[in-house]
Amino acid sequence: MEQETDPTPTLPSQPNPTYDPTKPSITIPLDNQGSILKRNIVISPAVKNPTSLTTALLGLLSPSPSTAQWSLDPAGHAITRSYVLDTAEQARLFRERISTVSDEMNHHARVSLEAAVTGPTAAAAEEDTEADLGKATVTAITVIVTCTTHQPPGLSMRDVRLARRIDGLALELG
Repeated sequence: MEQETDPTPTLPSQPNPTYDPTKPSITIPLDNQGSILKRNIVISPAVKNPTSLTTALLGLLSPSPSTAQWSLDPAGHAITRSYVLDTAEQARLFRERISTVSDEMNHHARVSLEAAVTGPTAAAAEEDTEADLGKATVTAITVIVTCTTHQPPGLSMRDVRLARRIDGLALELG
């Protein structure tokens, strides 16, 4: 399994929010040259030790040469990671394993799938014959996983523990 790397700890489709130094934050190293990104985070009120949470999140958000990192959503409420898989079967198996672990932990991740398709696009498919539709092939499946605490809202150690378990599942899948 390929793990997609994201050089910035923000979701690519979202703008980078304004940093507010009066709110809880995390300083994320972006490279070995000292570049950093300060981001606000929303810490769940249930968290007893915010420093431990921030340290644990830093381990997930910091870039590593051997693995992709999780990214912090623009509002600082959730962490997200993408995994690129070769087949729909691998994606199905990974999703099932995430569901099982989430049930065991009683803390559920949001999982979505995106397929990379070559061949006719949906718009072109309307004009093409049915025979041409069969030429589209799925080249990869991206599994997007988001962890957040809903009640009380914000990030918690439960999100960190679940993210680590999901990373372990990805390694097992190969």
